Amino acid sequence: MWRVAEVLVTHACDGPATGGSGGAAMPSRLTADLGPQSSAIDANAVMWSFFVAHSLSS
Repeated sequence: MWRVAEVLVTHACDGPATGGSGGAAMPSRLTADLGPQSSAIDANAVMWSFFVAHSLSS
C-alpha cells in the first residue's frame, strides 16, 4: 500500500546552478539555454539527507 507524503523541500542557489553533482559536462547547446553548470550543491547529499529524514516505515 502506498502512502501519500506531503513534504516539499526547495533549494535556491545564487548564480549558476545547472547540472547534477559528479556528472559529466553538459553540451554547450544545453548550457546555452539552461545556464552554466555548478557544483555549489552536492545533490546526492541533499537527496540522501531528505530520504533519511523522511523514511517510509515498514
